[in-house]
Amino acid sequence: MEQQTEKQKGWPRRHPILTLLFIMIAFMIVVAVNNSGNPVPQKGKLNVRVKSSDLGLTIHNDDQTKWTGCTVTLNDDYRIYADMNPGENLFLYNQFTKKDGTRFDYLTTKPNGSFIECESPYAEW
Repeated sequence: MEQQTEKQKGWPRRHPILTLLFIMIAFMIVVAVNNSGNPVPQKGKLNVRVKSSDLGLTIHNDDQTKWTGCTVTLNDDYRIYADMNPGENLFLYNQFTKKDGTRFDYLTTKPNGSFIECESPYAEW
């Protein structure tokens, strides 16, 4: 049998440790990409009607199920956290607060835009 010269053996046979390292790195990349976590679910849209009055916001849950873990935001700064039963849900303006505890004052501040986000169903309006 003839002995092969170093050049005839091919790169992988001449560098077995480097070849093994490349294979291990490629395997780790494939595993990392496939196990990068669960995809973030897309938010749905709430089936809702919102009315503003002198008292507060009336939020009408048009679904047949209770919404839980909801955050209602008024004027981008004032929030209230609540669950909402099917049908009408009234939130008085003075129930909305800023992070520092300041309450919304309907007499000095005009309501200007609202946003609703719930955990169950995972949706927003």
